[in-house]
Amino acid sequence: TGEASFRARFSLAHGTGNNQINKHWEDAGTIAASGNLDLDLAGGLTDDNGNLITFTALKFLAVYNVSALIATKLIVCNTGTTAFTVPWQQTISKNGVSIWCDFASGEGIVAATGDLIRITNADAVNIASYEVFLAGVTA
Repeated sequence: TGEASFRARFSLAHGTGNNQINKHWEDAGTIAASGNLDLDLAGGLTDDNGNLITFTALKFLAVYNVSALIATKLIVCNTGTTAFTVPWQQTISKNGVSIWCDFASGEGIVAATGDLIRITNADAVNIASYEVFLAGVTA
């Protein structure tokens, strides 16, 4: 068998229209055993300068499971009463990535009613390690 490769080709300009973004956010960290990380897309994240980020539309989300153990899985979902409106759930194994995107118009974010994404450590014993990248539009 030979090598396989995949290259996604897309171009995003700076701005707030179709196929444009004006803000991104990224983080790497750990989640305690059976713990959760809630990402508040409308005012719960800060940029490198400490300024609050309030996304009005999310266009790209990537979560990478960089945990050391094969048994440690992450679950990315929208959950709870103020969940982000796209209905999906993805389980990510070690070295796996979950990607969601809608570069055209994105998915609208409604503060306090539709703005949370949850990353759960499905391992009841071990700490999980993650990397996350978000891109979208702010007002």
